[in-house]
Formats: sequence, C-alpha cells, structure tokens
Amino acid sequence: LVEQGTAEQILTRPEHPYTQALLASVPRVDSP
Repeated sequence: LVEQGTAEQILTRPEHPYTQALLASVPRVDSP
C-alpha cells in the first residue's frame, strides 16, 4: 500500500502518483 486513509479519502484525493495512475486507468461507466 502506498496510501493511508479512509477509502473515501484515497478515492477522492489520492496523493501518491501510483495511486493516481491506478485510479485513472479504471474504465468509467459514464464515459463513451
């Protein structure tokens, strides 16, 4: 793990570049 905090904190305000990249790579349901 590279982040500490609640799930909400990590998903809404990731601080580590690795976590940011992981979240950016997840396909979104609302995108075409």
